[in-house]
Amino acid sequence: MLSARDGEALLAQAYAEGARVVLVGDVKQLGSVAAGRAFGQLQAAGMETPKLAEIVRQSNPDTRRAVEALLAGNAEAAFAALDDGGGEVICHADHDVRRARLVRDFVRLSSRYRARTLVLDPTREGRQALTDAIRAELVRDGTLDDHAMTVTVLESCGLTDAARTRAASYRPGNIVTFRKGGEDGAPRRNTGYCVGSVDAEGGTVRRLDPEGQALT
Repeated sequence: MLSARDGEALLAQAYAEGARVVLVGDVKQLGSVAAGRAFGQLQAAGMETPKLAEIVRQSNPDTRRAVEALLAGNAEAAFAALDDGGGEVICHADHDVRRARLVRDFVRLSSRYRARTLVLDPTREGRQALTDAIRAELVRDGTLDDHAMTVTVLESCGLTDAARTRAASYRPGNIVTFRKGGEDGAPRRNTGYCVGSVDAEGGTVRRLDPEGQALT
């Protein structure tokens, strides 16, 4: 996920320090948010690249065979491996029905296998719905008590360097933190400020300080 600019800065710093850089990743998965694909470009330019080809995540031989077939682009062989005992494919148009089936299968597992099982959903809303449904079932069967702890966390908007400089990229309610600041009236470093209003045409953002005071 390293952009071209960040990749150049990293390698330049490593060269200046006499350090060794070991890059680890997969060019077929998530790409960089900002421009450039440093990891892929370095490989295309001839960078020596050892590859991990042995699959160890799937302990079931049929599941491993299904994964290997998918990597080879052979969907027919992958589904055959699943039918042989490598897994189960469930299709249903109703999200709630599929989610309920996932929850049911998870809570049926022993505590040992629950700890080794990942439950995935491609969307943020789906992940939250699955988490809530699984927790409700675990409370119902006594695995968890009914005392809940709520934690609020910030999630990155994924803005590029260029987008961060444009007022139009922000919305009221966004939380903005600054890596630098704290001098001459500048915002404090590593402190969250809430966006109060945005003037996209004028290129300004009105913010609220941590105590709720309006600032420009």
